Amino acid sequence: MRGAFAALVLTLLPAPAAADTLVDRVNGLTFTAEGRLDHFTGLLIGNDGRVAQVLHAGDKRPRADFAVDGRQRTMLPGFIVPALRLMPVALAAIAPASPGAPLPPPRPEDRDLALATIQPQLLSRGVTTVADAGTTIEDWQTYRRAGDEARLSIRIVAYAAGTQAMTLIGGPRPTPWLYDDRLRAVGVLLEAPAGATPAGDVQLKNWMSRAAMDHFQPLVRADAAATPGVRAAIEELSRTYQGDRRWRVEAAIATALPEPLAEMAAGLDRTAGLRRYTVDAAQPMFAEGRLGRLAVGTRADFVLVDADLELSSASELRSNRVAETWVNGRKVWVRETAGQGAAAEGR
Repeated sequence: MRGAFAALVLTLLPAPAAADTLVDRVNGLTFTAEGRLDHFTGLLIGNDGRVAQVLHAGDKRPRADFAVDGRQRTMLPGFIVPALRLMPVALAAIAPASPGAPLPPPRPEDRDLALATIQPQLLSRGVTTVADAGTTIEDWQTYRRAGDEARLSIRIVAYAAGTQAMTLIGGPRPTPWLYDDRLRAVGVLLEAPAGATPAGDVQLKNWMSRAAMDHFQPLVRADAAATPGVRAAIEELSRTYQGDRRWRVEAAIATALPEPLAEMAAGLDRTAGLRRYTVDAAQPMFAEGRLGRLAVGTRADFVLVDADLELSSASELRSNRVAETWVNGRKVWVRETAGQGAAAEGR
C-alpha cells in the first residue's frame, strides 16, 4: 500500500516541460502497418508524446532536447491486455476476499486507492493499456476522477457491464478519447446465456442489436457450447448493421494480472505472442492508429527489457523483468535497484 501511495504522489507532481526526447541504442522490435516485424535502433519522441521518428541502423541521429541511452536493451511496444476485469482485480489487491466474511461495497475512496495500487503493478509487467471488460458506472467514475486529477498512468478502454451501464457511461454513442488518449468507452460486455436455447439466442441478439444501434462494439463472453450460436448471431446481424464492426467473442475474461513476457517465453512463436499483446489487441478497440505499434504518429508507449525476445532462452526470458515502462513519451515506471524501490517518474 505504501508503494501505491508513492505512485499516487508521484503522478501528482508537475510534469516536466514538453520537449523532444531521443531514446537511442536500443534493440527495437515493432510491427509495420503491413504486419511485418521491424527492427530499429532508436526512437525520437515529440513534445506531444507521439513518435516523431523511428530510427534504424545507419540513420543520422536528429538533435533532441533530451537524449536517453537505451544501453542495447530490447524496446517493445507497450503491452495491451485484450480483456481484463480491471476494478475487481484492483479491489482484490487492497482487500483480498476472506471466506465467510464478505466485504462491504467499496467506497469511492476504496476504488481510488485500488486503481492507484494496481497501476504500478501493471506497469511493472510492461502493461500500458487495458481493455476493461465489464466496466460499471462506478468504475467509470473512478477512472474519470483519476483522469481529472492527472493520476491515470495507464490507458483504459472500457467495455460496459451490460447495455444499461453502456448507456449510463456513454449515452447515445461511444465516448471520445479522453486525457491524452488514456480513457475511452468503446463497447459493451455481454454474457451469452448458458447453453444453446432459442430464447437465449433471441435475448443475446436483442442485446447486441441494442449496442449496435448506438455504434458500441459487443464483446461477448461465451463458453464452447454457446460460441457457435453467438457467431451465427453476429453473421445474421451483420446484414442489418453495416460499417466497421469489430465484435468479439471471448471464451474467458482475465481475472488476474497477466505476465506477457512469461507467456511469450512459454510460446513456440514469440512473435505471435508479441502480436497478441500489441497490434492484435489494439485493433478491436479502434486504437491501431494510436497504440500497439511504434510508428510515426502513434503514442510513445513502450517497455525496455534486458532479454532479447528473439534470441534469449525460454528460461532467460521467463525470469526477465521489465526495466522501464514509458507512456506517452514519459518514463512512468522503473525497476527497483539495490537500495531503491520501484517508482514512477517523469521524463
